Amino acid sequence: MKVAIGSDNKVKVEAVREAFRLANLNAEKIPTGVESGVRLQPLSNEEVIICAINRARRAMPLPDFDLRMVV
Repeated sequence: MKVAIGSDNKVKVEAVREAFRLANLNAEKIPTGVESGVRLQPLSNEEVIICAINRARRAMPLPDFDLRMVV
């Protein structure tokens, strides 16, 4: 299985890797670093929600992945 991680943040990428390890799931996990469309540190719940939606939408068209994850 090939997994796109919709972030290149080291902490988020490691969290996804650890989750797969704990679940005993084999997968190639690849950070993809999609744009969030908000500032680097969201300052409100609204910005956090917009960030999550934007990352999810931008990760969907990535080719050649079996699963796309946005953290």
